[in-house]
Amino acid sequence: MTRWITCRIGDLCTLRRGASPRPINNFISTEGVPWVKIADATESKTRFIEKTKEFIKEEGAKNSVAVTPGTLILSNSATPGLPKIMKINACVHDGWLVFDDFNGITRDFLYYLFLNERERLVQGANGSVFNNLKTDIVKNFGSSPKVVLDFF
Repeated sequence: MTRWITCRIGDLCTLRRGASPRPINNFISTEGVPWVKIADATESKTRFIEKTKEFIKEEGAKNSVAVTPGTLILSNSATPGLPKIMKINACVHDGWLVFDDFNGITRDFLYYLFLNERERLVQGANGSVFNNLKTDIVKNFGSSPKVVLDFF
């Protein structure tokens, strides 16, 4: 017999927000650690981030969030709700959410869920200039009567 459960994304993995060293202009460089920008994601025609246009200095990377190949990230501002999978070691700023420690769900399933449910997810975003997806909105996604994540 199949037993379905309803859960939130936050019940199935951990997520954390990226971070930026401040002031960021002091750390942008022509070499160093790849620095993932939203433009890198929107320009990529695949589900992967394989390169970046900008870099940050090593000392700036210490105040950011490092990601490794295979990591799932999701944009939370400017173009919110856009999932990508890392193919390179890089750092992500606070315009990204990073997903780890999957429990009862795979990274690829979550990637395709975000693609499929992007419009509904972004409906929960707020902001005056750009819509922003706060970490709690994404963690609680699935608990709404409109969107139910059922698993067996």
